Amino acid sequence: MFLAITIVVSFALLSWGLTQLHWTGWKTIDIVWMNALGLLFGALVWRVGAIAAFVTDDALIVRNIIGTTRVEWTRILSISFHPRGGDSWVTLDLSDGSTLSVMAIQSADGDRARYACERLRRLVDTYGSPDVPDN
Repeated sequence: MFLAITIVVSFALLSWGLTQLHWTGWKTIDIVWMNALGLLFGALVWRVGAIAAFVTDDALIVRNIIGTTRVEWTRILSISFHPRGGDSWVTLDLSDGSTLSVMAIQSADGDRARYACERLRRLVDTYGSPDVPDN
């Protein structure tokens, strides 16, 4: 969040500074574009920083760069993660035939990512199996 705010403020200060220099090539439209780019880059950095995966008793909530998805535990059939094979992040295979990437668990995190993937597998084993009636 701090970096996103810093980017927006930096672009605003740069556009203000160029205005103060009375640079002949610097027009009002340039000020607008400079600040719009600052907002765009700041929003992108903020969104990347907001990537997360949240666990509840009922579902896994995955927040990626674009969108947030709530996945019921019983919909998760398997978890794929092969960092040495080129997987950048964990992928969930879902019961409807689709897949969902969990960008919060990235191969760049090394051992921490492998631990998080194993933890997620244990959670799917715990919460994902349908209730078996007692006989």
